[in-house]
Amino acid sequence: FLMTSFVSESRNNTLIKNTVQNSNNGFLLNINFSTLLGNLAFNNTINGFKIIRGINITLIGNNATNNKRDGFFISSSSNVTLKGNYVYNNTGHGIHLFNGGPNSVKSDGNEIIANYVSNNKDTGILVYNFTRTLIRQNTFIDHPAYGVELILSNYSRVRQNNFIND
Repeated sequence: FLMTSFVSESRNNTLIKNTVQNSNNGFLLNINFSTLLGNLAFNNTINGFKIIRGINITLIGNNATNNKRDGFFISSSSNVTLKGNYVYNNTGHGIHLFNGGPNSVKSDGNEIIANYVSNNKDTGILVYNFTRTLIRQNTFIDHPAYGVELILSNYSRVRQNNFIND
């Protein structure tokens, strides 16, 4: 039996130094105005961290390793900041921002800053149909597709990143 750390339709939460392993989605969150600090999601059968329709969420110093899909999957969310996270060896994308489908909402103003993204089996970061995403000062190592891929994403800025074997 696999459990998931699930927080739904909540506000002003702080999750600090929790570990979810061998689960479905490590952290499955539908939250607003919340912070995740130093959490670990590894060996999960889907995503390490999955955020759906979130607003004003900060993820700092988390670790997503060896998950069967994406390290971080963020869907239909705005003002999400990923900073200083370690994203390694996930079967899908390291970080995947996705906005599409019948229930999608405006996804705007997200920041991906100073993360270490390495050895994921697809892209380091895939941004699909988001607006005004900042990708800055990240390190991307050994991705077979791309370090960063933007699809249908407007007004995004990619600057001061390091790409090694990408």
